[in-house]
Amino acid sequence: MYRSTLNLDCHVRPGANAVVLVSIDQTDYRFDLAPTINWVASSSVANAHRISLDLALDTPVPDTSAYEVDVKIKAEGSDVLVCGYEMSQGFFQITGQPVWDADGWQPYDISGHQGDDAQYQGNGSLQILRGQTVEFVGTVVAPEII
Repeated sequence: MYRSTLNLDCHVRPGANAVVLVSIDQTDYRFDLAPTINWVASSSVANAHRISLDLALDTPVPDTSAYEVDVKIKAEGSDVLVCGYEMSQGFFQITGQPVWDADGWQPYDISGHQGDDAQYQGNGSLQILRGQTVEFVGTVVAPEII
C-alpha cells in the first residue's frame, strides 16, 4: 500500500465562508474555509488555505508506480479556486478532463502558469463556483524505491 498526502492550495472569494467537499475514490473529506482574496485564475498560493488529504492507495496501474484516483470537489457557500496541488511524497497530476456539473462552464488551466513573475508560476488551477462540482481523474506517481 502506498501512503502519501495530497495538498490542495485553495482561495475563497470574499463575502462568505466556503465548505469544500472532496471525494477521492469515494473517501469523503469536508473543509470549512474563510475568505482569502478576490482571486483570479493566476492567483498565487501565498495566503491560500492548504487542504491536506491522506491517501492510502492499494492497486497501481500495471507495470508502473502510478495510481489512478477519481476526484470530486464541490464548493458550497462561496466560490473556490484550487490554485495549486502537490504530494508530500511522489507527484500528483490531473490526467482526466475536468468536468463540471454546469453545462458549458469549463474554465481551467491544468497546464500551469508561465511568465516572468515566479509568484504566479505553478501547476495549474481549477475554478469552482458556489454550488458547483468538478470531477476528474488524477494520477499519483510514487517515488521509485532504490
